Amino acid sequence: VAGISIFSSNVGIGTSTPGALLAVQGTGLFTGTLTAPNVIATGTLTVSGLSNLSGFISSASSTIAAPLQIAGTLQASSSVSLATTTITTNADSNALTLRNTRSATNTQTQLAFQVTGATSTWTTSAITSQLTQNYDPAQGSLIFSTLNAGLLSEAGRFTNLGGLIVVASSTIANSLNVTGPLSASSTLSVAGLASQYGG
Repeated sequence: VAGISIFSSNVGIGTSTPGALLAVQGTGLFTGTLTAPNVIATGTLTVSGLSNLSGFISSASSTIAAPLQIAGTLQASSSVSLATTTITTNADSNALTLRNTRSATNTQTQLAFQVTGATSTWTTSAITSQLTQNYDPAQGSLIFSTLNAGLLSEAGRFTNLGGLIVVASSTIANSLNVTGPLSASSTLSVAGLASQYGG
């Protein structure tokens, strides 16, 4: 067919009973851009190479466990927003991995917890992994931060030596408050004035 052709009925390729204006029974190959306002895949949709999705909304069906299933690595250059999310695994491996591709000393990877109000979004707390030594044997710390007087401040950290450092704030009288017995299997070091109440 050369030039412009107008068909008044359905056109079938590979089928004698086309059910739409254009029905292709078999495989189609497009070397250029395919533009469509809506795409419905009744089977498997396989995407290879670089793919850009804007305004992508997926609805799960009775045969698909989730609206979006990814076998492999999901990498995002900015934010990935998730609603109610459950991460499950049936293998002895990491269910969730947060990775910072930088490797300089003091590089941090943070998991932040936020609350959005009418006018502001607050990070109420965070768990941060910090690389404290970027050569073998590498070392790191785990830092816990909370919102204090409008600022996300470090409240305590586990060091690479296994110790716990607790940071006092203006509303906490002591760095470490213990209600009940305190026992130590080795040496308990106290710097400054130590007071004992009771027996």
